Amino acid sequence: GEDDTLAEALRKRRENPKSNPSDFYFTTGRLNSMNNYPNMDEKRTYKAENASPMSRRTLPIGGKILRGDEVDKKMLHWATKGVIEPDTAAAVCNMKDSDLDLTNSDWVFVVLGAGAAMGPLDTLLSLGATVIALDLPIPAIWEKLFAKTKSSKGSIIFPMIRKYNGNDEGNNNNDIHLDEKEMASRAGCNFLTHIPELIDWLVLQCPSKRLVIGQYAYLDSAAFVKVSLAMDAVASECLRQRPDSALAYLCSPTDVFAIPPAARDASARQYKEDMNNKEFQNRILQLLSGNHMLQQNIVPGTRATAGNH
Repeated sequence: GEDDTLAEALRKRRENPKSNPSDFYFTTGRLNSMNNYPNMDEKRTYKAENASPMSRRTLPIGGKILRGDEVDKKMLHWATKGVIEPDTAAAVCNMKDSDLDLTNSDWVFVVLGAGAAMGPLDTLLSLGATVIALDLPIPAIWEKLFAKTKSSKGSIIFPMIRKYNGNDEGNNNNDIHLDEKEMASRAGCNFLTHIPELIDWLVLQCPSKRLVIGQYAYLDSAAFVKVSLAMDAVASECLRQRPDSALAYLCSPTDVFAIPPAARDASARQYKEDMNNKEFQNRILQLLSGNHMLQQNIVPGTRATAGNH
């Protein structure tokens, strides 16, 4: 038949939702760290016995690793100098070591683009998080993800293409026993071709937990626009069915953010100061670039309906 547009595919899914996991395109795979924890109690015991007496809050900078109070001092220094926002410094300073143990967290982290070099997978696994890993159905990608998981403190949940003629037919539980090679050959999903099927599977994962849906997949050129729209569709549909979920993104200089007036004013002051310090060189660069370079990255403030900036 003819291919549906994304909007049409989502409309059909909403009008004819699937509720029986045996009808899903994907079944569920799971891999724990080192496969050494038959149950969560053992994992908790392992983590407690092997916890470091030093603070787990660390900040690598200038070839050194700052810990605990040293991190707080650096945050406050950066906030004073305008390097970071005051609320960012406050969030880090108020963080407890226990916040960095995600073994028993109420959150499960959905990582769209689990193999992305700039994604958070390694950090999340090192903190003991449960990660729903989504990436292309390429065995080499999943072999690397499996290796990372086994050497970490966390675990991953991932979609696998169902084998209707195999022993997992009609089974959406995590109790099918497959070796890693078999799992890698069936793991993964294509964000561009199986969006409704992925949503059907994803919204039923870890129903007692809250989801953090992070978008990190990347493709070159126009394909990135397509995969971005696909990830937005997945996130939107998950939020519609699980409204207590949260969103996360990999920020870039091309993103646009709402900022408070104080941040806007500080940016304007810094821009004026920098332009005045090297006025001649800066003006030359602006002229040579057709006024494209060295432009302010803020826009005039707007007032919300409630009267706030």
